[in-house]
Formats: sequence, structure tokens, C-alpha cells
Amino acid sequence: MRSFRLLVFALLPLGACNCDDDEVIPVRECNLRTVCNATEAFRNGQCVPARCSDDGDCCAGRRCAAAGKCSPVEERCGQDADCEGLGILCLEEEGTRRCRPPRCDNDTDCEIGTCFEGRCLVDVPCTEACEAGTYCDISARRCVAAPAKSVGCEQKCPEGQRKMLSDPLSMRGDSCCETICECKALPALVPRDVGLHLSARAAAGRILVAAYERHYGDLVLISLDEFGNQLGRVFVDGFDGDQPRHKSLSAEVGPHVGTYPSIAIAEGGKAYIAYRDEDAKDLKLAWQQGDGWRRIVVDGRGDTGLQPHLRLTEDGRPQIAYRVRFDDGVAGLRLAEADRPDPSSSGHWRTLDVDVRSSCIEGCEAGSVCIAEERGDRCLAQAEGCDSCSGGSVCTEDSGTVQCRPAANRTGSVPEDGIGMAPQLLRNDDGLLLVYGDSVASLIRVASIRGGRIFGNEVLDGAGGALGQVEGGVGTDLGAAMDGATLIVAYRNHIDQSIRLYSGTVDLSGERIVFDEGTALSQEPGGLDRLHGADLDVMQMNGQRAVSFQDQSLADASAWVGETRFQNRTTQPDGFSTDLVWLDGRYFVVHARLRTDLDGVTRFAPVVTALAEAN
Repeated sequence: MRSFRLLVFALLPLGACNCDDDEVIPVRECNLRTVCNATEAFRNGQCVPARCSDDGDCCAGRRCAAAGKCSPVEERCGQDADCEGLGILCLEEEGTRRCRPPRCDNDTDCEIGTCFEGRCLVDVPCTEACEAGTYCDISARRCVAAPAKSVGCEQKCPEGQRKMLSDPLSMRGDSCCETICECKALPALVPRDVGLHLSARAAAGRILVAAYERHYGDLVLISLDEFGNQLGRVFVDGFDGDQPRHKSLSAEVGPHVGTYPSIAIAEGGKAYIAYRDEDAKDLKLAWQQGDGWRRIVVDGRGDTGLQPHLRLTEDGRPQIAYRVRFDDGVAGLRLAEADRPDPSSSGHWRTLDVDVRSSCIEGCEAGSVCIAEERGDRCLAQAEGCDSCSGGSVCTEDSGTVQCRPAANRTGSVPEDGIGMAPQLLRNDDGLLLVYGDSVASLIRVASIRGGRIFGNEVLDGAGGALGQVEGGVGTDLGAAMDGATLIVAYRNHIDQSIRLYSGTVDLSGERIVFDEGTALSQEPGGLDRLHGADLDVMQMNGQRAVSFQDQSLADASAWVGETRFQNRTTQPDGFSTDLVWLDGRYFVVHARLRTDLDGVTRFAPVVTALAEAN
């Protein structure tokens, strides 16, 4: 039998006492299985007339409906599609189908959301404080009237809390004990759509994943074990003010930040994350500081912070390579380096423009045309007097010289093609190496940087001719790593869908090969040509190389470890933003999957796939 004792406590001194004159107050027991007569119902701990005249006659979570009957406050439904709100399903409880969050005992019971007060919640309930005489009903997800003679339901709760039932199990339903309200902290919001952009590193036996949360437009950090089980989560940026989202009073979407995250781990396990503020078009950096996070703008000049790659120096100073654009059409690749491990302002950074080109993204004036040159695009006046221009060229005049020049035909906002694609910042004995794509010229380039100066910028592949280079087709997707003095670069040829590999010295005299031809076995005779090689990453530990990427044709995560191919075959989309992690002597690939949840919404979520152990 289930019963509830509704309190009466007295704190007595520890010494001897004379209780002869004290009033004895009996403890009332509330038995929810109390049987009342046919015209009564058990409400607020006693048998009362079953017919109601107003909502105050009913238990919490009930309202007085037609014919004087107490009915659930949730909306009626016939199927899940009838219910509004994330994570809300059409569930039958106590003989009626209503729109409710699913029941739960703990977070593992929730396919989405977090378990709070016995329900799986995705959104914070009752985004506004409840008025006197009402309380925040978790199942209904709004403020509803409290029963008459309830205790504590007139109070006003402090910031960050909501007025809720002290014990929903005994105080809510067709039968109920006495209703008592108390102020409770709001539940933590759960990142619900994570992984369109992600970056992962191993730290202290865990996998830390910095990721972009699409629904709120926030930067989040999630801790996973090797099986992909979530160990912890926190919103890092994207909320108003200083309070993180899970302590906020509002579930409203805030600032739009956190795209293209890049994570690095300092000694001691402190995480640094470089990322882009989409609203301000800035490059930002966040790092752990005590129990919270410090966030600063690193570079706010122009349209900046695209595809940042973060690394830490031996003394813990952040270095970030990233793409940048200006209003005058200049675009390129920039390197920012801090002068201390905890740079608190933009003044603690020095920047170096590694490769800058002009472009015509803002368009050209009337009578001018955008032409393509070796070091970028520019607008020139259209002219007459050329011999017949062919092959996409146009007649232009520059400093009195009239001739046919190749048209670029690139106008508009930030294009997919550009300088500094997928930059990879590496360290060797002589300084820094910056490997990046030039998708305008279809090249892979390597810049050498020492002491804040550029000492060379060479073509690794794409120029054709000597050393096994292809002509064009590269410059978009790539991953790079150093293993001792060996530079390893994996990159995609988007013309034949092969994945190429450079392995050798930093003077670029090493070998260039095709290690994945873009064809995989399938159920179709002869195999199937694959569109693959997006979101490339490469790592080499103990002399054994691993390469991960997405197979776009099958929407699967794929990887090579040495000569062994791994494919994470599923029937639904996977393999977005693949990132390799080395944990406890084994390779793992972290990537995002795309699934349609129970509420019909398609969301990203991070996945961990184990690969082979290295020798």
C-alpha cells in the first residue's frame, strides 16, 4: 500500500525535558488508495464530493470540465502529430490520450531531453514566472491553477526558480494528497541538435567534443566515453549575459555563435575552443576558467573566423589559422597568435596575413567586369577593340592596355570557393607549417612561418607536372598531421572522387599517391562509384596512419587505418564533420549522425566509432 505522511516535526533540545504539558499533534497519513463512497473522490487528502464547480475543487493537474468532472489539463489528441512542442507525444495515461512528455525515472529513459520531475523534457517548462495561486505543471508545461486550500502556492520564487509541486506523485492526478508548492530550480536545457560542425580531442580518458548546436545557435562542449555515452555537457557561448543557457530563465534562441569549432587541450586538461560568431562575423576564443568559461573576440575585422584551426604552443599560448574576408573584396588566410596562455583581450594577439587575394564578391560597377588573375580577381573596365575573345574571356582595359582576359564571374556574398580552405596548423622543428586549400586555383599549398614571418609558400599538389602532381581538382577538403619530421596530408580530388595522400619531408619532395580510388564494393555488379572524401581528417600515431572522411553517396562515416578500410554502414545519414581521436592506444572517429526523433524533428547528434588498435 502506498501512503504519504504529511509532516509535523518539532526540533527539541538534546537535554532532558518535561513533555507532560506539551500538546500532542497526531501525524496525518495520506493514503491514495482510500476508498470513498460512490459520489465522492479522494482529493487533498480527504473524501469530498466528486462533482466540481471550479478548478479549485480538483486535484493539481486537473481542471473542472463539463458536467462537473475533473479532467486532465493536457490537450486531447489522437496521434503524435496533434501535439505541439518538442518532445511532446500523444500518450495514454489514466484512460485518456493527452499531449504529454514521456514518463521517466532517469536520463537514460529519455530518447531526447532530460528527466525532470518524472518527465522527459526538451524545453524549459513555464518560461515565465507563475502568478499567485498557480504553479508550473511539468506535464502540461505551463502555469495552471492550484487547488483550493493549497499550501505555498501564493509565494513568489527567486530568479532561476519556478513554483512547482513539492511531490507530483502524491499531489497530482484524479486522487491526491494535500497540495504543497515549493520553489525549485529550473531543469538544465539539453543540447538538442548537435554536430553539424564539431571538433574532438581526447583528455583524461574521455573524448571532449566542441560542437555547434543548431536549435539555439550555441557553442556546446560534450564529454563522451569511448562508446559514445554522454558523461557531461555544458553550453559555452550563445546565451545572453553571463549566465549559461542551462541556468537561464528563458528557452528563447539567443545569439548565433559556435560554427566551425576547433578544440585544443592544454596540460592539466583545460579546454580551449576557437569558433565563429555568425551574427557579428567575428573570430572568438573560449577557455575554461575555474568553474566557468572566459570568452573573447580575437578578430572582428571584416567577415572573419571562417574554418578556424586551433593549436597550443608548448607554453600553452593559442594559435589560430582562419579564413577572412573584407568589404572591399579582399579575402585570404590569416594567423593569430596570443602572447600569453590566457589572452583576455584582442590586444594580446598579433596577426599575420598568410595569403591574401583580391576578389569581386561585392560585384563590379556598371561598365566593369570581374576578371581572374593568378593572385586573385579584380574589376576592370570593359573595352572594345580586342580581336575576338573566346573561351570565357572578355575584352578589358588596364592602364591603357586593351586585351582579352579570363572572366571570373564571381559575385555575391561569401562563396564556397576561396583562399585558405580547411587550414591545418602544424608544428615542426623550424617553426609553423600552414597547410590549406586554394579552391579558386584548385591547389593545395603549404606556408612556412617562423618568428611571425612567412619564409615560403609552396604548392603541394594541383599544379600538374613534376613530383606526381595532378592538374586541378583539389583545394577544398583536406586534413594534415606531423609524425616527427614527416608531413602527412590527405586531400580530395573532386574531379575523379579519389582521395590523395602526400607523405614525406616538409620540402614537399615526398610521395603523392592515390590511396582511395573512390570506388567501393556494393550490391551492384562491378561496384559503385562513390562521391566521397568530405570532412577529411588524418592522424599518424606510432607510425600507423588513420584517415577519416564522409562517404557522401551512402552518407556513412568511412576510415582507413593502415591498409584496413572501415565503413560505418547505417540506413540513415552519418559521417558529418568526422574527426579522429587517439584514446588509450586506439583510434576512434567522432562524427555526427542525422536522425528524425520521436517528435518528427530531424537533428544531429555526435557518434563515436571505434577503429583498430595501432601496433
